[in-house]
Parts: sequence; structure tokens; C-alpha cells
Amino acid sequence: MLPLLRRVRGNRPGRPPSARASSFAATFAERSARYWTPERLQALSAGRDLPLSPDKPGAAALLRVIGLMGSDGSIGSEAVRKFRQINLLLLEVERHLAPHASRPTRKPLRVLELASGQSQLSLLLAHAAAHRWGRPAQVLAVDRDATRVQRAERRAHALGLSHAVVQRRSEIGQLGRWEDEHAAAFPPRDGAAAPPGPPHLAVALHACDTASDDALAQAVRARSLLIACAPCCHAQLARRWSELPDRLVQLHPLRTIHTVPHLRSETAAHVTDAMRVALLRAAGYRVAASEFVAPEHTPKNRLLLAGRLRAGVPATRAAQEEGLAEYVALKSATGGAGIALEGLLGSVGIRT
Repeated sequence: MLPLLRRVRGNRPGRPPSARASSFAATFAERSARYWTPERLQALSAGRDLPLSPDKPGAAALLRVIGLMGSDGSIGSEAVRKFRQINLLLLEVERHLAPHASRPTRKPLRVLELASGQSQLSLLLAHAAAHRWGRPAQVLAVDRDATRVQRAERRAHALGLSHAVVQRRSEIGQLGRWEDEHAAAFPPRDGAAAPPGPPHLAVALHACDTASDDALAQAVRARSLLIACAPCCHAQLARRWSELPDRLVQLHPLRTIHTVPHLRSETAAHVTDAMRVALLRAAGYRVAASEFVAPEHTPKNRLLLAGRLRAGVPATRAAQEEGLAEYVALKSATGGAGIALEGLLGSVGIRT
């Protein structure tokens, strides 16, 4: 645990950061400024204007608290890869979130992070809202592990972001309605405010296997305007293919893929995400898939980005029907096994 987090451990999230933590942040910013010469900044950024460059306001304290900076302000060789990864992810999300994030308003940007771990991404988004987009944020971070939630609370408090990032310990599938969860995390000051709108962004980074399906389904139920999901550990579909009846496998055009474990695993990962794209389209979203970082940074670098279409209009209904047809056809063509998201979206009216 970083020294800063030890020192603020006794402070309760939700209260202003302690004077000691604030003093540390200022002192560390000065220390980082001394370390990061123009030459070092150029080498770190490779000439790009990165949003979390150590010379940007507040970035040094953030990078220190999330564990990417040493006590002297340096970023080690392994941490440099992670530093570049989170910068590129933030830029990609920012590009798609711009219509909402850049509006001149003091209304909070509403964010839901699912399978949030120690809330690194939640902290990045709250930081970006304050320092890049000029508006407050209300980030609800959900994770099932009590230890991770406690560490995330200490991180948020150390950065003075407890008012903006609130932790919720829960399985994703056990969450209540978005309106109720948001009201519990961010109680209206007058006690009778209008219900919040849907999340501007729902995000899940490297939620393992079907946890990505849980996160996508929850985001759809919350009617999130933008969904960003970087899945990993695609095991379910490969396992279902391995359980297909021999009589079906022997006659199937994908027999070689179904029966060779490595090919089955690799192909199932791609097909799983293709099925997720089709089901999100069926749920009323425009969806794109891309690499958000180069493969040398991490092999788990596929980002699914989905923007909600206008509900009820003919073009959206046609797109939904097309997405559902794509899923049904893909499922049939690859052996008849589907993914968890299919069943999870049944609660919002997606039927196959």
C-alpha cells in the first residue's frame, strides 16, 4: 500500500480530504515537476498530448495514488506500458463521450463502472471530468469484493474524490434499478429532486468471461447513453462448443475448430464478441469494435463501444430487427450455442 493511502486510512470517505493528504498532493506535484524534464516528458509521451501527462494539473497525484508513479515521481518501465494504455483508453472514451462531456453545464456527468476492482477507471473519469471537461461527475463504482472496495474508497479519499466516486459492493446481477442505486449513492440535497437521467456512460474494463455479459446487460437496463466494454477471458462459448454432441460436430463445417482446443478457444473469443455486438444492436445501440491500444501493451485490447439510438423510430426498430437476425444466424452457423448475454437481455424484451 502506498504511504499516502496509509496516512489517510482513518479518514471516512465522503468527508473532505485530510490536510495531510492535501499537503502530500501538493508536495508530490512539486516533486514530480522537478523530475519530469521536457526531455523525459517527450520520451514518455512519444510526442503525443496525453491527458494524464505528469505535467497536467492533478495528474501526478492521481498517477501516484493508482500506483504508476514512484516516490521520486518516476514511472518504471513496466508502469509506462500501463500509463500509455490508460491514456489511450481515456482518449477513446472521451472521443465518443464528447457530445455529453463537453456540454457547458454544471450538471454532473453520470457514470456507472461495473466490475470496477479498485476503481482506477472511475478515478480517471472523475479526474477527467474535473480537469478536462470542466464539469462535476457522479461515478458509481460496483464491485463484489470487499477488500477491493475498501481500497478503492481509500484511493478516492486520498485524491479528494469521495464526493464524486462512490463505491457499491454488489454482484452486478443483484443491482437494483439505476434510479434507485444512483439516489442511494448521491442523495438529492433537497430530498425531492427529480429522478436522474440514465448514465451518460457505463463502462466495464476486463470483466472476466460472463461478467462482461452481466455488465452489458446492466448497462442496457440502465439505458446508458454510451457503453464501453473491454471484455476478457472468453471461456463460456468455447466450453459450450466442447459440449456439443459428437453427431453434430462430426458433420459441422467448423469441426476442426470445435475439436482443436486452441483453435476453439481463440475462435470462440472472436465469435463471442461478434455475438455481443449483434445483441447490443438488437437492444437499440449503434456498436463498434476496435483495438484501443496496440497488442504489445496488452492482448486484451478489444473495446466495444455502443451508443444508444433514439427509441421508437422506424430506423431504430429496423436496426434492432437486423441485429437480432445477425445473432440468430451467427449462433446457428457456429453450432447452435449462444452466450449469456442472450438470456440476460430477455428482461428488456430481447427474444431469440
